[in-house]
Amino acid sequence: MLLVGDFNSNSIWDYQHRVGSHSAVVNRLAEKGIHSLYHVHHQQEQGKEAHPTFYLYRQKEKAYHIDYCFGSADMVKRLVSVEVGEHEEWMKWSDHVPAMVTFNEVSI
Repeated sequence: MLLVGDFNSNSIWDYQHRVGSHSAVVNRLAEKGIHSLYHVHHQQEQGKEAHPTFYLYRQKEKAYHIDYCFGSADMVKRLVSVEVGEHEEWMKWSDHVPAMVTFNEVSI
């Protein structure tokens, strides 16, 4: 299973939401064996991401990680890489950069 998209959230804003905070959602998914593939691959904590996926007003100094690809345990096992696009390359098209996830093939 994969859950992919712009979640418009990050644990840095948890204090703004008592119910349904980013961390609450991440913890609920973890209870079901579903994890952020970016965080697994890069071994980073929620809220301390080294690679932003969104630039408010396309400004490099207003960068946040708000786009996610969550995957079930079988997808985590197949995970090869997670790459995040560069600001300079992508800002002419969007205020978001792509997150590209690569998996090993499954043989049937």
